[in-house]
Amino acid sequence: MDTQAIEEKLIELPDWNYESKCLCKEYQFKTYLDSIDFVQKVGLKAETIDHHPRIIIDYKKIRIELITHSAGDVTSVDFKLAKMIESLYHQI
Repeated sequence: MDTQAIEEKLIELPDWNYESKCLCKEYQFKTYLDSIDFVQKVGLKAETIDHHPRIIIDYKKIRIELITHSAGDVTSVDFKLAKMIESLYHQI
C-alpha cells in the first residue's frame, strides 16, 4: 500500500496517524482499570483475525501501533483492525 493510499484510508479513521510505517493512535481513559479492560478487549478482537498490535500501556493512556510485519508496512489488515479497535472504543 503506497503512502497516498494510506493517507486516503486514514480519512476514515480520525486521530489515527501513519508514523514509521505503522498506524498509530493514543487513547485516554478515566481510570487505569478502564485502560486495562480496553487492552483486554483489543487483544481478544485481534485474536479473531490473527493480527496482533503493539500495545503500550502508560497508566490511563494506551498507544496502539499496527503494522503487517511480513509486508514491512501497513496493509488492509491493519486498517481492518484499526476500525475494529475504534468500534470497541466507542462502545465504552
